[in-house]
Amino acid sequence: MYGYCRRILTCTLLAVSWIAIGSTTAAEVPDPPALSSPTGGQFALDRYAGRPLLVNFWATWCLPCRIEMPDLDELQSHFDAEQFTVLGVAADDMVAVIDYLETLPVDYPIYAGDPDEVFAWSEQLGNRVLGLPFSALLDRSGTVRWVKMGGRIEVNEMLPLVEALLAQNSSEGARE
Repeated sequence: MYGYCRRILTCTLLAVSWIAIGSTTAAEVPDPPALSSPTGGQFALDRYAGRPLLVNFWATWCLPCRIEMPDLDELQSHFDAEQFTVLGVAADDMVAVIDYLETLPVDYPIYAGDPDEVFAWSEQLGNRVLGLPFSALLDRSGTVRWVKMGGRIEVNEMLPLVEALLAQNSSEGARE
């Protein structure tokens, strides 16, 4: 009986972790909150229209978020920013973000906003547990195609997903 219960519990945990970590969705992106860049610019989602976008929610106080930032930077380096963009959205104070980016600069755009509003936006994109890090992969039409809650995004994990979206975009463009 113990072995049976253990197998049921293991299967349940695996199923729940698969749903929480990565799943395909088809949700339209809701309007983002007011976000600012460390240089003072304001965020405009339409600036990234027409390309796949990985929106990564993070905070300076979140160790797993900080650990995955070099991987996200490497992922961005595989693509022209006009083709695909990693976008960091910090649920944090801008001063803390600026201080942190001085120690670990990244080559992808970073924005920050009111934590409550940032978490609300991440929830609308699929962050059901309101944890960090959380990432949502959007296709060029702004539809959420994949989400990941917690854990570390690995470049080898993301490359095929992004390349598939780019290939899909290319084939759709050829038919239009």
